[in-house]
Amino acid sequence: EKTGSVESGNTARTTKSSQVADKKRLVKDAKSRYNIGLVYLKTGDYAKAQDNLEHSLYCHIQLSGHDSKVYTNDTLVAIAGVREKLGDCYLANTANVDKFLALDHYEESRKLLKSIAPEDAPDNVTEMLERVEEK
Repeated sequence: EKTGSVESGNTARTTKSSQVADKKRLVKDAKSRYNIGLVYLKTGDYAKAQDNLEHSLYCHIQLSGHDSKVYTNDTLVAIAGVREKLGDCYLANTANVDKFLALDHYEESRKLLKSIAPEDAPDNVTEMLERVEEK
């Protein structure tokens, strides 16, 4: 009987520790894929940029869910940034004839940035919002 309780205790600890590791991996992956996406965007490899940016967005959604009302300001800014760059990708990629996807990403970015209370907004939010609104 004691063995069973020790095993379940270890299992619970292992599960908790693997969840923490998964979360750390997703956080790291979201940031690195975003940065890699930016590099590909600057070099004009839009397919690779899009792939990395979409993976970054996927990681953010895995970490924070789909309901932007519960996002922290940092998460709102991060996802808005990914959305903006995805919009840039779709707009610049001549292989994409449907530019509405770009507009959708810009609109989503705008919504996320506007949902941050101005008094709580990090310094770069106003600049990001102005940039997105110009597109």
